[in-house]
Amino acid sequence: MYEDLTAQTKLIFPGKTGHLFSVMRLASFHHSLQFASSSFDGTVRIWMDGKQEKVLFFFSEAIEGLEVTPDDKKIIVVLGDTSKAYVYNLETQEMKEMGENLVIRNILGTNPANMKTAFVTFDDDVYIYNHKTGVVSTRIYVENVSGDSLVWLDNNIFCVPKRNGTIAIINSEKRSIEKEIQVHDGLITSICKNNDSIITVSEDGTGKVLDLEFNPKFGFKVSFTPLSVDYNARVGIIVVSGDRNLLLVNTSTGDIVTREQELSGCNAIITADSKIIKGTGQNDITIFSELGEEISKLNGRSHTAEYAVKLKNNRFIFTSGDNHVHLLDCTSGEDQTLAKHNETISSVIFIPSKNFIIAGAYDDTVSIWDLKKQSEIKRIKKLPLVTALAKSPSNEFFVTACSGDNTLHLFTTEGKKQISWDAHEDYINAVRFMNEEVIISGSDDENLKFWNLKGKLMSSIQTGSPVKSIDTSPESEYNVTGHLNGELNFFEKITNRKIISYKVDGQIQRIKIINTSYILIASQNVLYLINLDGHHIVDVNEISKHTEPIRGIFWQERHPKVITIAHNIEVMETEFVPGGVHPISPPDEIIIDDSSSSTVMFAPGGVDEDLGELVDNKSLAQIEVADITKPLVLTSTDNEHLEKIMEYLKTINKQFKDLVTPKLQKYGINSSNLVISIEKVQEEINQMLRKTDESRDVLDESGKKDLEPEEKKPDWTSINWGKRKH
Repeated sequence: MYEDLTAQTKLIFPGKTGHLFSVMRLASFHHSLQFASSSFDGTVRIWMDGKQEKVLFFFSEAIEGLEVTPDDKKIIVVLGDTSKAYVYNLETQEMKEMGENLVIRNILGTNPANMKTAFVTFDDDVYIYNHKTGVVSTRIYVENVSGDSLVWLDNNIFCVPKRNGTIAIINSEKRSIEKEIQVHDGLITSICKNNDSIITVSEDGTGKVLDLEFNPKFGFKVSFTPLSVDYNARVGIIVVSGDRNLLLVNTSTGDIVTREQELSGCNAIITADSKIIKGTGQNDITIFSELGEEISKLNGRSHTAEYAVKLKNNRFIFTSGDNHVHLLDCTSGEDQTLAKHNETISSVIFIPSKNFIIAGAYDDTVSIWDLKKQSEIKRIKKLPLVTALAKSPSNEFFVTACSGDNTLHLFTTEGKKQISWDAHEDYINAVRFMNEEVIISGSDDENLKFWNLKGKLMSSIQTGSPVKSIDTSPESEYNVTGHLNGELNFFEKITNRKIISYKVDGQIQRIKIINTSYILIASQNVLYLINLDGHHIVDVNEISKHTEPIRGIFWQERHPKVITIAHNIEVMETEFVPGGVHPISPPDEIIIDDSSSSTVMFAPGGVDEDLGELVDNKSLAQIEVADITKPLVLTSTDNEHLEKIMEYLKTINKQFKDLVTPKLQKYGINSSNLVISIEKVQEEINQMLRKTDESRDVLDESGKKDLEPEEKKPDWTSINWGKRKH
């Protein structure tokens, strides 16, 4: 169907640019006027002519280290919490970890001649990373390394600053320290090289310009504690940054200018066009002239879309990092502030029958907001760290996931508490109602759990990776989960058996089931369309790509089209028109998992522990005529399983009559044929059970032994359940 159409994407709301949190590090490109910035928000942004060009990386932690390689083809980052380093290829968009299992400091430098990067660990070990081979080698121990960088002198020699004011000269080929040169009386905080000069700054209150033999050319005083130094030999400007100061040295005239700045730990850089750039302690980037005069500011943004719900006419309700719920009209651009919390709002749901917005936040509260009256009607407190919300299909209940104590809480949509219970052992990322009677929750403890409305555990699946997203629908045969490691898993509703598994490059944070044949998933900033044929994935297509991670997927069947909203409030519309899309992955990348691990059956009132593992399907083509004509004699185990099926059918029939039939009648649709069909199947099963009981009564003992087959577990996968509701 959709594979015969072309996906045409257009931007319907441009979104916000700039960092969300403090700018941590800046790096100039060497052959263009571009520069890169990293932030506490876990992103790297590339800028040109005062505009944001692109966003790279979406780490969940601060990026403290940043370097653009001398050929301008790669960016190296060092993460603040895990101290891991990654190399990103700007041409291929591939990312590799540099120095796997090493705890890396924000001290590194790349040789322009042979493209080898030297970096330092927290153990004061120096390693060399070869970009051509991707191999880390040449471990050298250098005691008391200091500063924020190191510089290469030639193909094999580089120098590292130390806490005692010396510079260690290291021969990477010989894997040894050749000598140490005393340059300062105190800890060297930064070092840089440009052409034939090396510049150092120290906590002793001085900066020095040296030749390549480390002979002094001249020095200058620094009246504050310097954090970084950069030098542009072409314009003859040295820039030294502190946490509240900026010092500019003109090497031609000897003039020194000091400017006070707002508090910031970010370094300052000089671009190829002589502009001086420094990040602020907020989320802005300030651009100065070579005289230290402010030219302009690249503003950060105040809010983001964390979770979103779509209304009619391209209006969105979304939660934000600015602690508000927003109502966005993409047509007019109006961004209205609604409910307010004291911390980030993680999730939001909309109850159309009541016009209620329900929002949960990290401030341990849930707010219920009347959209029509534009006022808060209730605040539910003592809900530790709300991370997810979900509403029931009838809009009568909602469930709250609290990751402060890993509990679930059930409320009516008016805010009346029903029950709370312990659910997981780690952060709960996703929660959904599978139907009116079953709640699904997914956690960083790698478990997918199923609960009834009394908080009783019905079944559990060990998934093997933290669960980040869940979707389900009445029409689908599967519950679908997205994981931290990029896995997409399909679990059969009746058995919980994993039927299909597929893997993409990044975490899957959103899933939208369209119908039995198509599913949309968001992995970081990319939207994929997955085409299913039964238990097989036919193909996977990349549909659109946002600037930042996708926070909401909304499908419109009539057109057909999908609307997505990203973290930076960028909204895209992708319409499917005649022409055809092409799969992005060959069939051999698709994994079909027919294992029977974690197999648990749903049963009214609890879990049936005696059904055992599934056996392989036996196709109809393999069944001989003789097998079909043999008299059927059911064992006691068969009777139990048929009785269990009867219970399922009763549940399905009751839910259909109670929930679906009234809605269909509202539109004048007669659904009596389906009810009659279900009841007919029930009657046939009853007849089979009665006949079996009668047959057993008349069989003598010897005949019974001849006719009764060996007891075996049923082939549940051979039953055609169709589009069932539970």
